[in-house]
Amino acid sequence: MISTSSSEFVGNKQALRLLSAAKAKNRASGSWLFTGPPSVGKSTLARWFAALLLCSDETSDYPCGQCIHCRKIYHGSHPDVETISLALQAEQSGKPSREIGIDSIRNIIERIYLRPFEANRKVYLIEDASTMTEEAANAFLKTLEEPPDFVTIVLIAIDDYSLPETIRSRCYRVNLQPVPHSEITRYLVNSLGFEQEEANMIATLSNGRPGWAIRATHDRALVAQVNDDWKYLNKILQSNDIERLKSAEEISKDWSNKPNNRDDLYSLLFNWIGIIRLATIKSFQENGSKAYLSENVDLIRFLSSLGPQHGYELIQQILKAIYMLDSNANVRLVLENLFLKLPRV
Repeated sequence: MISTSSSEFVGNKQALRLLSAAKAKNRASGSWLFTGPPSVGKSTLARWFAALLLCSDETSDYPCGQCIHCRKIYHGSHPDVETISLALQAEQSGKPSREIGIDSIRNIIERIYLRPFEANRKVYLIEDASTMTEEAANAFLKTLEEPPDFVTIVLIAIDDYSLPETIRSRCYRVNLQPVPHSEITRYLVNSLGFEQEEANMIATLSNGRPGWAIRATHDRALVAQVNDDWKYLNKILQSNDIERLKSAEEISKDWSNKPNNRDDLYSLLFNWIGIIRLATIKSFQENGSKAYLSENVDLIRFLSSLGPQHGYELIQQILKAIYMLDSNANVRLVLENLFLKLPRV
């Protein structure tokens, strides 16, 4: 449901304040770029921003969550809020979608000057913005630079540098950071009613991603998947170069054959970052999840032996791979390069 106060948005409260201030100062029109890791809250923030702009209570710093505009945005049925994403493109075409093409952008450009149907403004949410083709991005430049004064465009991507400078320079930027463990734990306990120990465990596994943590509270398969992903990392670390190249090939084939594997691969890599960060930079004792992680003790022991500096460098290598994947780089080449650089047990 759309958050109606800052207490219902987990972490990154400065983003809410920035957007509320932009509305108050009549600076919310134009183009925005929201970036951050998967499941950190970018799409939630974008819908919250849309509700803030269209809410019937024009004087509030937060959407009321009760008016017809807020309710329709929550249900995804507001005619003045349009979303473009790879998932929606695939659903509409019945075929896997890997990029946002020129036709999708032209469709926006052709209708952007039409007045809103119900509200005083229109909002366009462009998820997976980094997958725009060069042709689509170039066609969008003039519209991004000078949209109608009743239009707000929000681009959503993992990293702003996965988009061309010509796009970035035309947008106000809002970057969301991983949310501290304590904030996610507090939200799970105070807002969702979880026991401290279980909330602590889920927050630890979330790796700073509140969206993942909330989904994991009712989909325990996500928790099991983290364990599987850590075991897969252990397998890679114990593999020779030929085996690593074969693993990269297998994953790239899955990426090509299944449209949902984009998110699965990002989740795999971010779960790797989580265990590396915990083992080399943080203390398991302070996160209270040592017992849960005991079956990965060999992996933890090896990663811990690398030390904070090497752990940081590993995380940067994985992040670089994620940013390249988000820029539609060749999946097999990106993974081959990453896997060959990972240390050996």
